[in-house]
This record gives sequence, C-alpha cells and structure tokens, in this order.
Amino acid sequence: MRVAAIGPATAGALVDRNVRPAFVPAEFIAERVAEGLGEVDGKRILLPRADIARPALAVLLRQRGAIIDEVTAYRTLPAISAGPLPGGLDLIAFTSSSTVRYFVALTQGALLPASTKVACIGPITAQTAREMGLRVDAVARQYDVDGLVLAITEALHEAV
Repeated sequence: MRVAAIGPATAGALVDRNVRPAFVPAEFIAERVAEGLGEVDGKRILLPRADIARPALAVLLRQRGAIIDEVTAYRTLPAISAGPLPGGLDLIAFTSSSTVRYFVALTQGALLPASTKVACIGPITAQTAREMGLRVDAVARQYDVDGLVLAITEALHEAV
C-alpha cells in the first residue's frame, strides 16, 4: 500500500504515526496530487477527506480509471456566532474556502474597511474569497501555514 499526502503538515502527521508518504506534491492542491500519483488505471484508492472538500481529486482520478472510495474523515462546521468585527482590523487570514464562506455568512456580507487586508493560504482559497466579494491582498506562494505567515508579513510590511 502506498500513501500520499497533500502537504507537509499532513505528511508530518502520518510520519508521527509511523506511516511514510510515498508522495507529497510540491504544490499543495488536489490537482498536483492527482498528477503525481502516476498510473492509477484499475487501482483502488481510499480518499479520506473533509465532508465539504472540493471534488477535484476524486474526479481527476476517476477520469484516469481509478476506483475511488471516498470517506468523510472530518466535518467542517461554521461557528454559531462571531459577534461584531473588532474595529481597527489590519488583516484577516483565511486558511480554506470554507473559512471564507463561513466568515461571509457569519458577518452577513458586511463590508470590510478598505484598510483591512485579506490574506489567503493559496489560490483556491483566494478564488473563493474573490467570488464572495472580498478583495484579496496576499496569497501564500507556499500553500501552508508557514507560507501564509510569510504572505501576511509581506502584506503588512507593504502597508507601513
């Protein structure tokens, strides 16, 4: 059995459990996982994922002939209440498309002050933010928390 991880944090969690991933893509999105798995025609693949994950990986693998068993490994739920947005907010960081959608729903689409920057962990999250009417000021070049922190640092530095 071979295991793939979408990024270094997932790979690290696997290694902590004595499972060594055979593949981790350089770009941490589903499309790169599909590309890096090699020949999958006729192979059975277990795909544990969030209940609201994009279907891209399963679709791409099925198109290449894989037999996919999708399992909901976790559920992503919105917060019940956010309360009012704090004043003087310099930046909001989004780590997934679901955080963008839940934020917009929770704030009932309230406009952010023009001075508030928006940073996203990667291009998929940034696309969702734009579709939800947010202006995106920074997108991590490396799609993980370290990359997001760097993008935030750069965005705030530019504001000074």
